[in-house]
Amino acid sequence: MFRSIRFPIATLVVWVLAGADARGQQLIEVGGVELRGAAQLVIPGGGTCNVAESDTSFEARQGNDGAPMDIWRLDFTVRNGSGRWLDHVIARYQIESEWPECTNWDRVTSTELTNVAWSDWASFIQRTGRNVVRPDEVLTESQYFIVLQGDPPPRFSNWSVDFDYAVNAPEAGAAAVAPVAVAGAQQPAGGATAEQENLFWQSIADSANPAMFEAYLEQFPNGVFRPMAQVRLADLREQPDVPAAGIGPIGITSHRNNQRVTSRIVEIEGEADPRGGSEISVLFNDDVQGVLLQDGVFRSAVVLRSGLNEVRVCQGDNCATLMLNADIEALGLMATLAWSNGDLDLHVETPSGDECYFGNTQVSGGCELDIDDLDGSNPENMSVPADARPGLYRFWVVNYGGGEGASGTLNIYRDGSLVESVPFVVNVGDGETVLSRNVNW
Repeated sequence: MFRSIRFPIATLVVWVLAGADARGQQLIEVGGVELRGAAQLVIPGGGTCNVAESDTSFEARQGNDGAPMDIWRLDFTVRNGSGRWLDHVIARYQIESEWPECTNWDRVTSTELTNVAWSDWASFIQRTGRNVVRPDEVLTESQYFIVLQGDPPPRFSNWSVDFDYAVNAPEAGAAAVAPVAVAGAQQPAGGATAEQENLFWQSIADSANPAMFEAYLEQFPNGVFRPMAQVRLADLREQPDVPAAGIGPIGITSHRNNQRVTSRIVEIEGEADPRGGSEISVLFNDDVQGVLLQDGVFRSAVVLRSGLNEVRVCQGDNCATLMLNADIEALGLMATLAWSNGDLDLHVETPSGDECYFGNTQVSGGCELDIDDLDGSNPENMSVPADARPGLYRFWVVNYGGGEGASGTLNIYRDGSLVESVPFVVNVGDGETVLSRNVNW
């Protein structure tokens, strides 16, 4: 059973005193899995603030030059108290820290710590695979911070945990479950119709990629094919690993974890073991982009939102996660189109009657097509700035050519939050409209 919880709540700092519980104070507990956080002052006066005269803000900050700085250690802990083995565990956290208003800092001679942060930080603890965390196992990650003496200590601000309880192989005959209606079934997410659900299911029914069935269950949580999707997903996750040397891990080579980026569109590149299959799924925010592994290398553009973004690259059950901090302007509206094959195009019409698409990629102050892709190997993305004219915006998808039978999803965001997710299968000819959605801004 999948468990997930996220708390973008008030900041918390836990002081650890001699003799106190070294695991710190509990942040959350879900299904027996605990997250704990602790902050400890480890080296008072462990450094001094250095403000260079070449710094353009020197006059305003020169009072900090030479000021003593303290070094803190923050411990983030995951404890599996559920009594069950866990699959696919990822626990995320963020730490807020006062910017010390220094150009850099000078280390005290006795201080030999490395990798000391001095600004906001985001990281995670991850175990990918089956039966990766045993009952009562504790996972811990520590990070050191340096702050000006007298400033507030670093503090946890956001935390979340996702995991699956370990599942056994399906019971004999379970694969033959018929697609019966689910009691209390609701309309699919995003207002999709039963016909759209059937088309979506037909497009993934024979897939060997677990991400496709995860996407179905997310889009259609009470869908008609839910029992079959759950059985198929469990079956794929329980398939034995490749013997002998095994499948090597996925490596993301284009960016480092927690890297700051200043572009809305970034290209993720990395390497994967060809023995794991040629299908790679790139998951970013609420979108999934399928790419092919070529000579052991994958590349895909992803669309980022302002702030912290998680990018996950999967080859079956084998996944790697990358956190990127996007220092970009927040948008008013954004639409992201991801699909499998053929040439589809994303259009938007503004309240002024202007249209953005591949033939007119930008309207000043109105809209911009960030990516134009020709075959579904990358997403297409449309941006509307936060100061754009209010009113009705119409987004639509056109089958420019060769897209009939392709499957995909159109996600629409307002103020950075997903407001509509529309899965689809193309059943119209070249040059015809696949779907259309109106959004008020």
